[in-house]
Amino acid sequence: MIFNFFKKKKNKKFLESLNQLTEGEEEEFAKVKSNESKSLLEKNLVPENVLSVLSWTASFWMNSIENNEIKTSMMPTKKLVKFCRLVLEQGKNDGYLKDYNRADVRILKMLALANSPKASEVWGKEQGWDYQSLKKYEKKIGYN
Repeated sequence: MIFNFFKKKKNKKFLESLNQLTEGEEEEFAKVKSNESKSLLEKNLVPENVLSVLSWTASFWMNSIENNEIKTSMMPTKKLVKFCRLVLEQGKNDGYLKDYNRADVRILKMLALANSPKASEVWGKEQGWDYQSLKKYEKKIGYN
């Protein structure tokens, strides 16, 4: 019943928009070591509690960029995947993480998308972050 939504022609624009949002995601995932599983989410290397905390960073970043730069639409998820990948890479380089793989990046992306924008804004402000500090963090992790 719910899948009939995708079959209706009037929802073609929705599906086209969804495809545009996710375009290029797989290219970003391919830059990360494989999790060597048939499942996209199995065999992750980063503990779930660490991914959960990092998801608030990614969520706050995403919402700040959408509000300050994009303003008219959602951020393409390729950009979020890149940010998640670079956050995990920075954690590895700083010695906080032993390693990470594609499953970790996918889980981090999903958690970031699942966080409430209002809650992530509150969390970010509690950390003392604002748009300018996020731009500095982008530079530190090599996002730009």
